[in-house]
Amino acid sequence: MAKAKIINATPHPIVVRTDAGNIIFPTSDLLARVSVKETRTGDINGIPCVAQTLGNVEGLPNASWACPSCGAESQDPMGGSCDCNAPYERIHYIVSAMVRNASVRDDLIAPDTGKTCIRDEQGRIQAVTQFIN
Repeated sequence: MAKAKIINATPHPIVVRTDAGNIIFPTSDLLARVSVKETRTGDINGIPCVAQTLGNVEGLPNASWACPSCGAESQDPMGGSCDCNAPYERIHYIVSAMVRNASVRDDLIAPDTGKTCIRDEQGRIQAVTQFIN
């Protein structure tokens, strides 16, 4: 069975720990971001407070599919220019949870940095064990 194509659209490598070992998704030339509008809501003890409204996701191509045999990519889910006769599979993009939550796209996945992630003694994330989709 061919593996689905996953592209990291965050600014740092993503390490996923599995029973078979670590899978590392290096950075790519994509960087997914979401615009944020802030509205001042007041202050607490002189410290400003704001409400945030998430805007548009930027830095990602339109939804794409890839041939699992040769890797050819297409914007058309029916396939592109290869002769493999294999059904094209959706390309998934690793993004931050904030980007994922701001979008309705079903091809965005975020590292689960909750209770299942692996942290070092200082609390820094070393690896995740699953994605949120």
